[in-house]
Amino acid sequence: MSSSAISSLLGSSIAATLLNLALAVVSYVFAGISLYQIGKRRGLRNYGFAWVPIGNMWMINAIGDQYETIRTGKKKQLRWWALGLLSGFVVLYVVTAIVIFALIFRYAPLSGTELDAAQTISLLSSFLVVLVIMLVMMGLLIAGNVLTYISLYRLYRSTKPNCSVVFLVLSIVFNFTMPFFLFACRKYDAPIEYVRDPIPPQYQPPVQQLTAAPQPTPEAQPTEAAPVEQPKPVEQAAPAPEAKPAEPTATEEPKPAEAATPAEQAAPAEEATPDDTASSEQ
Repeated sequence: MSSSAISSLLGSSIAATLLNLALAVVSYVFAGISLYQIGKRRGLRNYGFAWVPIGNMWMINAIGDQYETIRTGKKKQLRWWALGLLSGFVVLYVVTAIVIFALIFRYAPLSGTELDAAQTISLLSSFLVVLVIMLVMMGLLIAGNVLTYISLYRLYRSTKPNCSVVFLVLSIVFNFTMPFFLFACRKYDAPIEYVRDPIPPQYQPPVQQLTAAPQPTPEAQPTEAAPVEQPKPVEQAAPAPEAKPAEPTATEEPKPAEAATPAEQAAPAEEATPDDTASSEQ
């Protein structure tokens, strides 16, 4: 094999590795942003787990459990089951790695020699234990993924129900598409199809009032306006009567003197005596 072919093969491998690494970083960031926004908007606690490698699976199951609990009224615990399965997978993975390295360090020096029956049985039994552990790991991983995909379907259904099945199938077949579907659904909240009875008041859908079509009404006839009741004036206290000036009393007017008769006019007037004068003065 020529040096140019080796260089081109090495360059292609490096380019493919860098491309896969970039795709993994972009997918991780998109999934973290999406799960963080959805969890925060829906009031989930510890929504910061969206940025933790195993925490993002927890967030997917938590969002699905919340949606299904509200929809059916039955508390769902898929997140705990999925967390337990994934934790068991990690523990068994570490145990398997330790067993394999122990076997390598134990039997590597004996690679050029013939093993006796006891050593052969020990080696075969060790490999059998590793095989069983790997099968259990595979079962735990499959079960955890099934629960996660169930919760992922509920998440898609709670955001874009019309595309939930398509998004789920593509996420299973082409796993790298899941973060991009989550990113497309991060701002949506679809109406919940309740199957519980009764529905709690805080989760009841808004009632839409139907307006009836306007019916023809007869011509409006003028109606007499109701008399407006005028406010009664405030009665003021009557002023005290003014004192009227005293009317002069009627006095008897002097009667006109009767005309003297000719005989009286002819009679001479009598002279006044001194006694009469004095009495009149008194």
